[in-house]
Amino acid sequence: MISKKFFLNVSLVFGLLLPSCGPVENSSTLDKTLYGNTFDTSGASPLFTAVRTSLVKCQSCHGSWLSLAEADFKTLGLVVAKSPESSKLYYRNSGATSGPGPKTMPNGGYPSLTNDELQGMVNWINSL
Repeated sequence: MISKKFFLNVSLVFGLLLPSCGPVENSSTLDKTLYGNTFDTSGASPLFTAVRTSLVKCQSCHGSWLSLAEADFKTLGLVVAKSPESSKLYYRNSGATSGPGPKTMPNGGYPSLTNDELQGMVNWINSL
Protein backbone atom coordinates (compact mmCIF):
# COMPACT_ATOMS: atom_id res chain seq x y z
CA MET A 1 0.00 0.00 0.00
CA ILE A 2 1.35 3.39 -0.98
CA SER A 3 1.72 5.70 1.93
CA LYS A 4 -0.20 8.94 2.06
CA LYS A 5 3.06 10.89 2.43
CA PHE A 6 4.50 9.35 -0.76
CA PHE A 7 1.31 10.15 -2.69
CA LEU A 8 1.41 13.78 -1.51
CA ASN A 9 5.08 14.12 -2.50
CA VAL A 10 4.45 12.71 -5.98
CA SER A 11 1.41 14.98 -6.38
CA LEU A 12 3.49 17.98 -5.35
CA VAL A 13 6.24 17.17 -7.87
CA PHE A 14 3.77 16.76 -10.73
CA GLY A 15 1.92 19.87 -9.62
CA LEU A 16 5.13 21.88 -9.91
CA LEU A 17 6.33 20.32 -13.17
CA LEU A 18 3.18 20.48 -15.26
CA PRO A 19 2.95 24.28 -15.45
CA SER A 20 6.54 24.41 -16.68
CA CYS A 21 5.62 22.40 -19.79
CA GLY A 22 3.93 25.35 -21.49
CA PRO A 23 5.42 27.51 -24.22
CA VAL A 24 8.48 29.53 -23.37
CA GLU A 25 8.09 33.26 -23.85
CA ASN A 26 10.82 35.87 -23.75
CA SER A 27 10.51 39.62 -23.50
CA SER A 28 9.76 40.03 -27.19
CA THR A 29 7.50 37.03 -27.78
CA LEU A 30 4.31 38.87 -26.89
CA ASP A 31 5.29 42.25 -28.30
CA LYS A 32 3.54 41.70 -31.63
CA THR A 33 0.39 40.62 -29.80
CA LEU A 34 0.55 43.58 -27.44
CA TYR A 35 1.56 46.27 -29.91
CA GLY A 36 0.34 44.88 -33.22
CA ASN A 37 1.70 46.10 -36.54
CA THR A 38 0.84 49.73 -35.93
CA PHE A 39 2.46 52.51 -33.97
CA ASP A 40 1.84 56.10 -33.04
CA THR A 41 3.88 58.50 -35.15
CA SER A 42 2.14 61.69 -34.07
CA GLY A 43 4.74 64.39 -33.56
CA ALA A 44 7.47 62.35 -35.26
CA SER A 45 9.52 63.67 -38.15
CA PRO A 46 8.62 62.32 -41.62
CA LEU A 47 12.09 60.75 -41.87
CA PHE A 48 11.53 58.87 -38.59
CA THR A 49 8.07 57.77 -39.69
CA ALA A 50 9.62 56.17 -42.79
CA VAL A 51 12.28 54.41 -40.70
CA ARG A 52 9.65 53.24 -38.24
CA THR A 53 7.68 51.70 -41.10
CA SER A 54 10.82 49.77 -42.11
CA LEU A 55 11.32 48.53 -38.54
CA VAL A 56 8.13 46.47 -38.80
CA LYS A 57 10.47 43.89 -40.38
CA CYS A 58 12.33 43.74 -37.05
CA GLN A 59 9.32 43.22 -34.79
CA SER A 60 9.60 39.44 -34.54
CA CYS A 61 12.62 39.97 -32.26
CA HIS A 62 12.44 43.68 -31.44
CA GLY A 63 8.70 44.30 -31.25
CA SER A 64 9.05 46.60 -28.28
CA TRP A 65 10.71 49.13 -30.61
CA LEU A 66 7.29 49.83 -32.07
CA SER A 67 6.34 51.58 -28.84
CA LEU A 68 9.43 53.82 -28.81
CA ALA A 69 9.24 57.51 -29.62
CA GLU A 70 11.84 59.12 -31.87
CA ALA A 71 13.86 60.47 -28.93
CA ASP A 72 13.91 57.03 -27.25
CA PHE A 73 16.18 55.65 -29.96
CA LYS A 74 18.83 58.21 -28.93
CA THR A 75 18.22 57.79 -25.20
CA LEU A 76 18.65 54.00 -25.47
CA GLY A 77 21.85 54.38 -27.49
CA LEU A 78 20.40 52.82 -30.64
CA VAL A 79 21.29 55.89 -32.69
CA VAL A 80 23.92 58.61 -32.36
CA ALA A 81 22.79 61.94 -33.81
CA LYS A 82 24.46 62.79 -37.12
CA SER A 83 26.56 59.61 -37.04
CA PRO A 84 25.05 56.57 -38.77
CA GLU A 85 28.38 54.72 -38.57
CA SER A 86 28.32 55.03 -34.76
CA SER A 87 24.65 54.07 -34.48
CA LYS A 88 23.94 50.48 -33.48
CA LEU A 89 20.66 50.48 -35.37
CA TYR A 90 22.37 51.35 -38.66
CA TYR A 91 25.61 49.45 -37.98
CA ARG A 92 23.87 46.16 -37.32
CA ASN A 93 21.59 46.45 -40.34
CA SER A 94 24.17 47.66 -42.86
CA GLY A 95 26.19 44.46 -43.05
CA ALA A 96 29.20 45.77 -41.15
CA THR A 97 32.19 43.47 -41.39
CA SER A 98 34.22 44.66 -38.43
CA GLY A 99 33.67 45.66 -34.84
CA PRO A 100 31.83 44.04 -31.95
CA GLY A 101 28.47 42.36 -31.98
CA PRO A 102 26.39 40.83 -34.76
CA LYS A 103 27.59 41.83 -38.18
CA THR A 104 24.28 41.75 -40.01
CA MET A 105 20.71 41.80 -38.84
CA PRO A 106 18.38 40.18 -39.00
CA ASN A 107 19.34 36.76 -37.80
CA GLY A 108 17.33 33.66 -38.56
CA GLY A 109 16.40 34.28 -42.19
CA TYR A 110 14.08 37.24 -41.63
CA PRO A 111 13.97 39.84 -44.44
CA SER A 112 16.74 42.43 -44.40
CA LEU A 113 16.20 46.13 -44.86
CA THR A 114 16.49 47.24 -48.47
CA ASN A 115 19.13 49.70 -49.65
CA ASP A 116 16.44 52.40 -49.84
CA GLU A 117 15.35 51.64 -46.25
CA LEU A 118 18.97 51.81 -45.07
CA GLN A 119 19.44 55.13 -46.88
CA GLY A 120 16.28 56.39 -45.19
CA MET A 121 17.80 55.41 -41.85
CA VAL A 122 21.01 57.31 -42.72
CA ASN A 123 18.97 60.38 -43.71
CA TRP A 124 17.00 60.25 -40.44
CA ILE A 125 20.10 59.80 -38.25
CA ASN A 126 21.88 62.65 -40.07
CA SER A 127 18.85 64.88 -39.45
CA LEU A 128 18.98 64.43 -35.66
